[in-house]
Amino acid sequence: MPLLAILGGRDVILDMAETRERLSANAPRADIRWLAEAGHFLVGHGADDRRLPGPGAAAMIRELSGRKVYLCADTGPCLAEDRNLSDLIGDLFGSGAEVVAVPLDRLGPDFLRLSSGVAGHLLQKLVNYRFQIAVVGDVSAAVAASDPLRDFIRESNRGKYRLVRGRSRRA
Repeated sequence: MPLLAILGGRDVILDMAETRERLSANAPRADIRWLAEAGHFLVGHGADDRRLPGPGAAAMIRELSGRKVYLCADTGPCLAEDRNLSDLIGDLFGSGAEVVAVPLDRLGPDFLRLSSGVAGHLLQKLVNYRFQIAVVGDVSAAVAASDPLRDFIRESNRGKYRLVRGRSRRA
C-alpha cells in the first residue's frame, strides 16, 4: 500500500523530525515530503498537490497594533465543530499569531445562544492555548434580545477575547 507523508518542519505540536526518521526506518518506500517552513496545518499539499480546504484556506496574517493577527477567511468550515477548531489552533501555532479574528458567520448558528455552550467551549479552548480572539460581526440584534448575552459580551471584552461588530476583516 502506498504511503505519502507530508511533514511541516516548523510544527510546534508534533516533532516532525522524529516522525520523518521513524517513517524512513519503518516504511522505506514511503513518499516523505519535508516542508521546512510549514507548520502543523498544511494547506495546499496533497497527493496530487490540489489545494485542500481547511480552516486556514485564504487566511491572512497582519500586524495590527504591534500584534500578529490571524484573519480567518470569511467563508470556510464551521469553527464550532471541534475538529475544525483543532485544525485552526494548529494553523495558529504554525503562523506565530497571538490573536485570531473570526467572522461571526464561521462560528455556527448557536454561537450567540449561550445555553448551547458553543461560545463557552470555543472561546475557552482558544484561551487555553493562549490565543486571543476577536469575533467580527454584527451582534446587535442578538444582544437586544438577550440580557445574558449582553453581559457575556461586556465581560468578554474585559478579558482575553473580544466580540465586536463592524467591518469585514479585509477593511
